Amino acid sequence: MSEWVHYPEMSLENDFHVPDPHPLLVADLVTFGGKRNGFMAWDLLAVLYAIRSYRNYFNMSKSGAIHLDSSGVTHLKEENEGKHRCLLPLGSPDQVREALTGLASQPPSVR
Repeated sequence: MSEWVHYPEMSLENDFHVPDPHPLLVADLVTFGGKRNGFMAWDLLAVLYAIRSYRNYFNMSKSGAIHLDSSGVTHLKEENEGKHRCLLPLGSPDQVREALTGLASQPPSVR
């Protein structure tokens, strides 16, 4: 699923400098030290699901429990009484990335 959640590097380089560096760009630079490989956009996917769930970018997993393995990777273990669920991709990764970049890179509006 990683290709579904990787925010594209080109958007970070091109879309986040007007009028000042955008907080998303600053966070990427602080977190990754300017290596410019994009980042895993888990939080943005949750927002996309919350505001555009009707677009059917995702399905929901069965109930379970999230566990963290020794390398720091999370896994969902299905459990009938589990309280966690994960987003599962539907359709094209390109559609998801296009929606993420279009929403996240909009310049702040002047009120």
